[in-house]
Amino acid sequence: MKHVILYGPPASGKLTVAEALGRLTGWGVVHNHLSNNLVLEAFPYGHPEFSRLVISIRGQLFEAAAKARVDGLISTLVYAPEDLDDRILADWKRRVAKHGGETVFVRLYCKEATLLERVGNPSRQGHKKIIEKAFLRGWLKRFDLFAEVRGARSLAIDTDKVKPARAAELIALALRLPVSARAGIGTHPPRRTKAAAKLRAKSGARVKQRG
Repeated sequence: MKHVILYGPPASGKLTVAEALGRLTGWGVVHNHLSNNLVLEAFPYGHPEFSRLVISIRGQLFEAAAKARVDGLISTLVYAPEDLDDRILADWKRRVAKHGGETVFVRLYCKEATLLERVGNPSRQGHKKIIEKAFLRGWLKRFDLFAEVRGARSLAIDTDKVKPARAAELIALALRLPVSARAGIGTHPPRRTKAAAKLRAKSGARVKQRG
């Protein structure tokens, strides 16, 4: 199984791009609000059980999918370069790798002004996402939410420059993901060509190595 983790600050376009990538590949999308909203029915943000359950649910799901030889999964995450987040990702990678799977990372980013403009979008309310600008500003001040995952190779895409559908195509191209026949463009990954490389460069997509 290939587990594609899209990460970045709130309102960077993670779910929108993940859904576009899901349509392109035919893979399921396990966005972070699925587990968050489930646990919120019993425990509020900040409660010790909230974080423990959300992390446990997601980790068990990723491992079960890898063990069952699911082709791929797409998930989303707000990441900060802190020991807790690094330990969580290391555990998820270990669970998937234990069953022969692979975890890959895609960092989505944009200007802070764009985040603040997007965060109040009514479409975010249905998933109980952050919608208050003051709350987002507080998070951005407290955490480095634009950081790359430490010690991991990430494809980085600027969502100020790249529309969701194009971002999904660039991810599939860079990571050599299979394309669903339902997407209408064949069942094999797009070929890596010089023209495609130029397109990635113009679109703000790049791969960087940290650690």
